[in-house]
Amino acid sequence: MLRSEIPEDEGAPDFWSDRLSLIAAGSLGVILILILTFSLGSPGKLFASRTETAPAALNTSPPTSPTQSHSSTPTPAPTITPLPSITAVSNGTPEYVHFKPSYGTLILSLHHQGKYQLFAYQPFLDYEAGELTGLPLTQITHGNWDNIHPAISPDGKWIAFASNREGRWDIYLLDLDFGEISNFSNSASYSAYPTWSPDGKWLAYEAYRNGNLEIMIRGAAGEGDEINISNNPADDFSPHWSPQGRKVSYITTRDGKKQIYIADLDHIDEEKIFPLRIDDINNLGHPIWSDQGRFLAWSGEDHQGHNQVYVWDSENPEVNPVEYGLGDWPLWGGGGNLLYTTIESPEETYLTAYPSKKTAPQVMLPAVKLPGRVRGLSWAADITLEAIDTSLFEPDPKDLWTWTHGSLEQVGNKDLDLIILDDVQAPSPKLNQLAVDSFAALRKQVKIESGWDFLGELTNAYQSLTTPPEAGIQKNWLYTGRAIEINNLPLMADWMIVVREKYGAHTYWRLFLRARSQDGSQGQPLKEYPWDFDGQQAGSLQAYEAGGHQRNTIPSGYWIDFTELAASYGWKRFPALPYWRSTYPASQWNLFAFTQELTWEQAMLEIYPSAVLITPTPLVDTPPNP
Repeated sequence: MLRSEIPEDEGAPDFWSDRLSLIAAGSLGVILILILTFSLGSPGKLFASRTETAPAALNTSPPTSPTQSHSSTPTPAPTITPLPSITAVSNGTPEYVHFKPSYGTLILSLHHQGKYQLFAYQPFLDYEAGELTGLPLTQITHGNWDNIHPAISPDGKWIAFASNREGRWDIYLLDLDFGEISNFSNSASYSAYPTWSPDGKWLAYEAYRNGNLEIMIRGAAGEGDEINISNNPADDFSPHWSPQGRKVSYITTRDGKKQIYIADLDHIDEEKIFPLRIDDINNLGHPIWSDQGRFLAWSGEDHQGHNQVYVWDSENPEVNPVEYGLGDWPLWGGGGNLLYTTIESPEETYLTAYPSKKTAPQVMLPAVKLPGRVRGLSWAADITLEAIDTSLFEPDPKDLWTWTHGSLEQVGNKDLDLIILDDVQAPSPKLNQLAVDSFAALRKQVKIESGWDFLGELTNAYQSLTTPPEAGIQKNWLYTGRAIEINNLPLMADWMIVVREKYGAHTYWRLFLRARSQDGSQGQPLKEYPWDFDGQQAGSLQAYEAGGHQRNTIPSGYWIDFTELAASYGWKRFPALPYWRSTYPASQWNLFAFTQELTWEQAMLEIYPSAVLITPTPLVDTPPNP
């Protein structure tokens, strides 16, 4: 059976029963960690310094590094002493190796209040002492813009990150001693995903140049020209500098799929840029070197459709990479003793950690639910936040729209109205009064970020009960007045693309809109391959049975993640139904609903009497007793 033909029937193993076994066995630890997360505390100087070896950089005279204005005496990173393991349960749930807190700090880019901001976090518990320790989730950047891809400098004095605070995506440097932020790249087009050389004198990063993503290197002081080390018409992105100083790993699409390449900086000609031979792992992402530069970790999709963390040993390059466990964005930390990773579900993101030496199915940190999606994370043994404008995370996000028709709490049990949408083209342009305000705000924000009125024309909004259910979907959210069906005309015109996201046996979709302005002031370059539904009719039996196929090229230009934007305003996507490959509407790629965590039945009762939910001819599984 082809991998693309893995059935998605209702009897397939639930993806989240596998992933959440990691969470369930550590539920007590999760509760304690969440108590820590929302507890009050003040950040101060955080722990001991990190030891780094500073090998020679590129074979050119480096400019003055921003780190040269500081003096620091590095001390050896502390050793984490594992506590006695908890015995694994019989169902195969990994055992937890609890430990005293490592003296280090995570910096994460998290989606919160409609924007990505940088947060500091120490998610550790001292089980032996029975004490909560560490730093609560603490916001360290602010403003009505996004801040992503943090990278802490080797001496812990700087955080390099990408931001669109000045209109275009540039790389910025945050001075942790003085709290000042300066523009590093100051380019006319997209620059992001910075990574430091071990001596702190250089930055490598991804940049959109000449119609595609390339890997660039430039002096950390911002002097000198960019050096292109990938130099290929394909897309090259997600770089990470080896601590040994001579190699940079990155993702490339030059062979029609995502692969990991390594550039040798002693010889940056094409002969010294070589791929890792990785078979049977798809959708590779976020390669990162271990502290000593021996191991390379990345995420990838296995045969079951799960994203796993893999580790490759550079001293045994012919040996297949080791599968560590579920994960989407790996990060080495804890002085080389931990391998952190995020775990993404269709709607939520978690943080966990594995031991750096994989000997058994263990986790070092019970999975912690994060407040939003992650767009980068970094670790350091020693940073200080005394000069930074910090604030503790607010667990209750505020609505991004103004309630003019009443909120769920305000309307109570009253019968709700259907409101006509202003200047929206649809067969019945109406929505439940509780969904109107969020839709209007989402439509306005999409127009601002994309430059065109994407939601001004819909295939459907509210549908009356006299409308037959499409593709046999009985519990159609369009009946509730809380859902919209996206128009597919932009998809046909290549102004929208759909990316397939697999979570085990289940398929979800992510929509990207082409930005009207292609000068870098709107959107970001794509890193995902689109799904082509029309490929089902191209004459290929495999594509026909798979409901289409994944394209082998990534569209150029700048794009907006509509799915993520819609989620910020409360609009939820839906998984494809089990028979989507044979029935196009069952893919549900264009269905979004403002559910407010209501069930379909609860949403129906807001606008209809309970009688509409009574089945006129109930099905009888067994004959009645005589």
